[in-house]
Amino acid sequence: MASGAAGVTSSVEPFDGSPQEWDAVAERQPGWSYAHKYGWKRIIEDVMGQECRYLAERATDGSWSGVLPLVHVRSRLFGH
Repeated sequence: MASGAAGVTSSVEPFDGSPQEWDAVAERQPGWSYAHKYGWKRIIEDVMGQECRYLAERATDGSWSGVLPLVHVRSRLFGH
């Protein structure tokens, strides 16, 4: 749980919403790009063979307030 400046509490958890929900939240963030869209998850996993973990911040009212796409890259270069 995290507490913001206004005392609003939120939590970070595995994303379990729809791709459309993910994209809507991502597109609201400053500096977002097409690479933050949910469709890239399938490409990274299916084509590149990497594991994706998509996390999201949920406000106490149940709305998504932020997203974090993580990719576990396995390669000789990164020691995995």
